[in-house]
Amino acid sequence: MPADIRIVTQEIITTCKDAGGTPNLSGLAMPGAGLVTQGYPPYLTQAELNGDGQPDYVTDLAGLECVNAWSLFCGSAGCPVTVWLSGPKGHAVAWGGNAQGWTLHGTEIVVSLHGQLCTPPRVGAQGCKVAMRFGHASPSQHPGQAR
Repeated sequence: MPADIRIVTQEIITTCKDAGGTPNLSGLAMPGAGLVTQGYPPYLTQAELNGDGQPDYVTDLAGLECVNAWSLFCGSAGCPVTVWLSGPKGHAVAWGGNAQGWTLHGTEIVVSLHGQLCTPPRVGAQGCKVAMRFGHASPSQHPGQAR
């Protein structure tokens, strides 16, 4: 796991513990977190999204089970999903937001959004899908900056 993503992941694990939860990650082992056995999507997915030949990543908090603080990260609007693109200074956030799910189609990410997050906003149950391509983009933001 790249250092930038590892730092954010450790912060998420700490947040879960601080809320009285026990963190379990789906698909990988991290210090301080157990491993979810089944029923959750992967927390971390590797892909090639910006065409630079380096691995890019998607983190999905649906892949984090926070036992005893179950709704800490996810709700009716979905769970935080973050797209991390590789660049000359490491990995940085290219997109982040709540999604009720997402799929990877080659170099395209398709997120399913709660209706209130669609353009124009609508009733929550009337969600939408948004496709994103990053081309040869280099990330311009770093963890902690506004997305």
